[in-house]
Amino acid sequence: MQVHFLAEADFVRPTDDDDGANRGGGEEMSQPTSHIRGYFHMHPVHVGAAYEPLLVDFSAIITELNNTVDQFTCRGSGYVMKHVTKLTAVMVPFNPLTGGEVRLTYRRPDESPINMPLST
Repeated sequence: MQVHFLAEADFVRPTDDDDGANRGGGEEMSQPTSHIRGYFHMHPVHVGAAYEPLLVDFSAIITELNNTVDQFTCRGSGYVMKHVTKLTAVMVPFNPLTGGEVRLTYRRPDESPINMPLST
């Protein structure tokens, strides 16, 4: 079994306010912000009798998510992660290739489905 983890996170950054208007409605001046959503896909985790560990290591998944968020934010955009909105685990069957054997199948041109005589 292969488990893929997908994360959605909200990011915010302050923006420049050209008109200087109070957008907070209180005594304090509220700075307008820009919001975006980031989508991240972590490396798949193999789970099953043939793989170690048998359980999913969530600390490794959180570390990988933190590293990908750091790679996104270090590029100077000014966005900071506010919170993770969704973490999805997708489980799919996984059957690794075994033995490295490749079987090539050849068909003669006269045996192709196009050249086969119609049955009457």
